[in-house]
Amino acid sequence: MNKSYLSLLCCGVTALAAAVEPIVPAPITGLTLFKNGLAVVERVAKPGPGPFLVDEEIEPLHGTLWFSPADGLTVARVNRRLSTPNYQPFNNFTATYENCRVTVELQSYGNQPAQTLTGTVVNPVKARPPKRFGNRQEQIYVQPFLTLKLDSGELVTFQTGRIASIQAASIRETLEVERPVWLFNSRIKMAGPMYINYLTRGVTWAPSYRLALGPEAKLQIDQSAVISNELADLKDVNVNLVSGFPNIRCADVTSPMSTKFDLNTFFSQLSGGMGYARDSSMMMNQARVYEALPVSAKSKGLSPLPESGATEDIQITPAGKVTLAAGDALYLPLASAEASYERLVEWNIPDNRNEYGRPLNRDSQTASGELWDAVRFKNPFERAITSSPVEIVDGDKVLGQSETSWVNPGESTVVKITKALTVVGKAVEYEAAGVAKADSSLKRINEERIVLAGYTYRKPEVIGELTLKNYRQSNARVLVNLEFSGELISADGNPKRSMPERGIYSVNQRNRLEWEVELKPGEELKLNYKYSVLVRL
Repeated sequence: MNKSYLSLLCCGVTALAAAVEPIVPAPITGLTLFKNGLAVVERVAKPGPGPFLVDEEIEPLHGTLWFSPADGLTVARVNRRLSTPNYQPFNNFTATYENCRVTVELQSYGNQPAQTLTGTVVNPVKARPPKRFGNRQEQIYVQPFLTLKLDSGELVTFQTGRIASIQAASIRETLEVERPVWLFNSRIKMAGPMYINYLTRGVTWAPSYRLALGPEAKLQIDQSAVISNELADLKDVNVNLVSGFPNIRCADVTSPMSTKFDLNTFFSQLSGGMGYARDSSMMMNQARVYEALPVSAKSKGLSPLPESGATEDIQITPAGKVTLAAGDALYLPLASAEASYERLVEWNIPDNRNEYGRPLNRDSQTASGELWDAVRFKNPFERAITSSPVEIVDGDKVLGQSETSWVNPGESTVVKITKALTVVGKAVEYEAAGVAKADSSLKRINEERIVLAGYTYRKPEVIGELTLKNYRQSNARVLVNLEFSGELISADGNPKRSMPERGIYSVNQRNRLEWEVELKPGEELKLNYKYSVLVRL
């Protein structure tokens, strides 16, 4: 056997201690994506008889890891010495070229001349393997030296910084590295595949809409999605897109079963990540996450989880099979529909009092709110329109970009286009109850006083006036929304009355009045209203 053959043999093949248990692939077969960067992952392994290993980078969120079938099953995170790609071969010359025959050219250094040496790379001192603590490994300093065993049997050691070049038949493409994997063992013979379901980070989707305004008050609404993948390479994976607000209590806590687990990090995450949801508006319970597993998998009878109809507030849109490499993004058109629409001006006037009933120190423009050109239509889709950016176009002209909130099927919504400059609105409020005393005290003559929970409140009447003027050459339909805190006494025009979707932080009731009026070209309109309010002294 010649030396060149031996060189090829030792460099092309890594001598590994064979694992007792076989490694079974567990590719991703299903993904259910949320918009907050979380995803429900479904992996499927097809084991043979006996224990087996799953060698995948799996990082579940705490409390979201489940296996099926689970009867008689134990799963352990264990460390095994396995072959690993040598991604950084020149960080450790000894590991890359050990037992390989090489020719090394050395640069001159100090009084040492340039040299050419031929021999076999050896590791003269077999150091103990580094200790492991879960996924953490003891840091062992790699000496910047390389040792050659010459044909004479002599050992020559030199600094790697002197190396000008290394000639070898090949280099090791893989190394034997100890790393964490999952060991599966079942007391019951598995008759079919093993399903692994968990929540994790690393892949998300972002929706977008476009409103194309057409003739005869018709519009076309298109929905698209962009999937961004930093999780793993995906091949023919059933992908579903979720709209809604799941409550994931441990969204920032990694499971102890993670192959990247670290005990100190776990306790740090646990103390800081259990007390809040990832999104302050998240309302649903965690169980519904699993009820939102891929629809396509369920229809084929692949999913081990039972059917459930309790997904009214978590909306699932199938995106079909997706092939996408890690680090890539994918654009997908999802849906298109037509709807009738109308152009109008929306005027939203904010509540100008704080939780104590006291007027806010706002300038007149801020207090009056803003008027926007807008389009109103009903959701024509069978699914809800989710919160996302929306672009409005008219032919080849882009009118603007706005955003839409959650809109149920058949529900009406208003989407802003651009600020209305030819329809002007002004809002004015003033207190009308009593006259201030000459001594400038807060108390007013004939003004009611109320004591609540140990605090004293005055109760003035507030008179408000809304002024609208249309400077256009055509009629303008205006939707006026006024919010205030207090008790309504009277209002012109018989407006719709409701309560805004806000928390209760005041002794005063929160109110919203809505008018819808039509203004002719050049017409000016005044709307008067009156309410009482408790003002804390």
